[in-house]
Amino acid sequence: MFTGIILWKRTYKDIHRYGVQFALDDEELKKYLQIFNRFATLQKKSKEPLKSCSYCTFAEFPCS
Repeated sequence: MFTGIILWKRTYKDIHRYGVQFALDDEELKKYLQIFNRFATLQKKSKEPLKSCSYCTFAEFPCS
């Protein structure tokens, strides 16, 4: 589970984007930055706005 606050929200058509500030220690931050960077790379390659996550699995991007 992440602890943090929503800093901003933007909506374009049916896509919602959020800016979030998380409260993480240095070790957690490093771990999740690696996961988010991998996810961002896949998202850029997909060339479609994120509506679902059909191109990745929980095993690749665990939430806990």
